[in-house]
Amino acid sequence: ITTVRRQREGWQQAATKELATGRTEQALGRYEAAGLVRGHGTLEEARAGVVAGWEEARQAAPEESQIMLAHRRVDVRALNEAAREIRREAGELGDDVLVPTAQGERMFADGERVYFLRNDRELRVKNGTLGTVRGIVGSAEAGDLALSVQLDGPGGTGTGRVVSVSVADYDALDHGYAATIHKSQGVTVDRAHVLATGSMDRHGAYVAL
Repeated sequence: ITTVRRQREGWQQAATKELATGRTEQALGRYEAAGLVRGHGTLEEARAGVVAGWEEARQAAPEESQIMLAHRRVDVRALNEAAREIRREAGELGDDVLVPTAQGERMFADGERVYFLRNDRELRVKNGTLGTVRGIVGSAEAGDLALSVQLDGPGGTGTGRVVSVSVADYDALDHGYAATIHKSQGVTVDRAHVLATGSMDRHGAYVAL
């Protein structure tokens, strides 16, 4: 790597180069020196810490895009559910609608953050595209369930074009608060919150950071 474009800060760019060349300890040291590494005693505490950081950043800059990342799908599911609970309690989500997806059944609502998991030429989305649900019509039983999703744009969340997603034709959807590190390789956001567990290796750290 000679040029890094994903990170804005010079020390972050240096850390990315270190991760790419196996100097993981030095790279993580830079993040720790910046106050961006927090240790926790248990997995539950670590999950709660990641969600708390996500919520703090969301309140401080709601227009910025962000994502929580984890190595295991079980952790991603827990982070997504925790984020939904926060938004539900804040009155930011509409009524839940059961949506059959490639990941299993999920509840989606107006205002929901959505993560696209597969490239699609017709919708002009790719793996890692993020958006916000602006409406849900039809039903899964009738086969006409569709989500109106406003994609994230250059101006941040809720500033892109609106697409109509027929679930019968495109079901590669999940909640857009957290994702696996593997799936996040197509994602560009303003801020990422990483749940680092024992199963995450050097490659995972490089992709996540």
